[in-house]
Amino acid sequence: MRVIARRSKYLGAVYIFGFLLMLLYPLIRLGGAPPRVLGIFYMLSAPLALMFLVLAIMFFRTPKSVVLYDGEYTFYLPHGVKIDAKDITNVTAQKSNKYRTRKGGALTIYTAQRVHRLLFVANCDEAIKEINNAVYKRKSELGYTTMY
Repeated sequence: MRVIARRSKYLGAVYIFGFLLMLLYPLIRLGGAPPRVLGIFYMLSAPLALMFLVLAIMFFRTPKSVVLYDGEYTFYLPHGVKIDAKDITNVTAQKSNKYRTRKGGALTIYTAQRVHRLLFVANCDEAIKEINNAVYKRKSELGYTTMY
């Protein structure tokens, strides 16, 4: 099996770094400040630290290989989901623009039965190209006149 889409390492590093920064920011910035001022800064940075922690947990729960392709027109997604290429109706990507980088995004695979949204994908463009090529080949073999 070949890996079509993989998890972005960069986004994981950003989430961990953001979590640690939001926890340590009040201590670094206000080392000798009175406890009242320090408490205010913790109240401001605690929600952001919680957000980064939730994102990091979601990130590390996704497998490293997000989409696998076996060469027989079958795609394997996380949680044991198998999709035949002829069932795919559309594939789109939403890239993240955090910090002016485009290091990762979300891949959405539409089928007639369900919509599969895969987060934290590093190579969205290449994944869309390879999935569309497989869908086109499979549907042309079956005699479909349109791709979607």
